Amino acid sequence: MSRIRKAWRVCGPYDAEWQGSVVFAPTAAKARYKEYLSASDHDDDLKLIDFRVRRAPEEDIALPERHDLASTIRPQALACLMHATGLNMPRNEKTLKRNSFYTDANDSRMIDLEKAGLMKNTGRGWEQGSVYFVATDLGIEVARSCEPLYEYEAVA
Repeated sequence: MSRIRKAWRVCGPYDAEWQGSVVFAPTAAKARYKEYLSASDHDDDLKLIDFRVRRAPEEDIALPERHDLASTIRPQALACLMHATGLNMPRNEKTLKRNSFYTDANDSRMIDLEKAGLMKNTGRGWEQGSVYFVATDLGIEVARSCEPLYEYEAVA
């Protein structure tokens, strides 16, 4: 079973018929409000009722269920794993292309992740005692399973 990030097509007063933005939100009301906030920065005369919303299931994103291993990791360490993979931020061009975390070689969070098989110490760094850690394939799988459904939610 996967988690579904719902997509909505939101059209403002200046958009062609249903050619507006795709917005990810749990409800139509939240999608409308998110687009309104973005657009009202540029046009003070806009009102919330100026935006139309339609479900766009063809744009939905399926995310995996939370991995069992995720519940065994300290939240602080899990946050480092999410940061290393870029999954702690809204989806963008860096998501899952990023795969490193630079810190002290003795960082307890990284040592926990390394023991769990989620991160690997590269042994390389710029400063004495500091190294890059990279996520393993299992680490990426666990991070994907903890990716928030919507950008304003906390890490799962």
